[in-house]
Amino acid sequence: MTIEFPLDLKLNLSEEKKFYRYSFNEYTTIKGKKHRSEISKIFHVTLKQMQKNRYQYLIETFEREHRDRDLSTSEKIFFARVAEITDEVKIVTDEYGEMVSVEDLTKLQDKTTTVTEKLSKSYLGRHAENSFRFLRAFYKKEKLVGKGFLRNEQFGLIVNEFYTKYNKDQIIKRIIPLKSLMSNTEVDIEVHAKLENLSFEDHVAIINYTGKLAEKTSFEQFYEELDRKKIECDKHTAPPILEQYEGTIKYNAATGEIVAHDLNIMFTLGENYEKKLRFNLKEISYEEA
Repeated sequence: MTIEFPLDLKLNLSEEKKFYRYSFNEYTTIKGKKHRSEISKIFHVTLKQMQKNRYQYLIETFEREHRDRDLSTSEKIFFARVAEITDEVKIVTDEYGEMVSVEDLTKLQDKTTTVTEKLSKSYLGRHAENSFRFLRAFYKKEKLVGKGFLRNEQFGLIVNEFYTKYNKDQIIKRIIPLKSLMSNTEVDIEVHAKLENLSFEDHVAIINYTGKLAEKTSFEQFYEELDRKKIECDKHTAPPILEQYEGTIKYNAATGEIVAHDLNIMFTLGENYEKKLRFNLKEISYEEA
């Protein structure tokens, strides 16, 4: 069968419910000391068409495990309860996954207040209070919530920047903010995506993409964070290097769904800092097991 271009990859469901398995592995090496953090979860996605070209996403987590040897049981419980807030987030997008609004923002704010008030009875100190203050401020602004969740790797692996029209051999370019390379930092990644394959038997399109550090990016945040952590690095001789930023999306063109999405990142900053990130999303069923 002849492939006709442009291929329009977009949402085309009236309503869909599906369970996904999501895993995130982070490997950080600082001055030769290695640290690994792993999060695995099963979540349920409900996608509804609200009106023409308007879709609502609700992601609810049913099973969550956070394995990190450097975190105490109390800290893991803290993060798990904070993450409960996200189960209330409903993102409304257009047919290409571009955010339109956050639905029921007032309910989301009430949920945040309830969760932080309960946690404040058990978790004291400046770090906890800073976290509560950040959460309450974050959920007050719709744009912050929307942008934050669409760049978050959980939503970002499902509602991503590569729903668009593809011409033959066309390279799609996007600028994607990334916060995962180091705490308290953000950098823009220039990403290039290309439609590599389309199987007419199962309607699955394969999209591969690679990324590099955007030009004229300032890395002062990175060096300031290294100073705070007392990690030696000479910014004149040890520039930040994004050694790998590679992703693969399997997209069902018949249903408008992401079947699987993998993203691997490797970043180094001098001899004393290295980070590897692996994200994986895979559909497991339409029905609850």
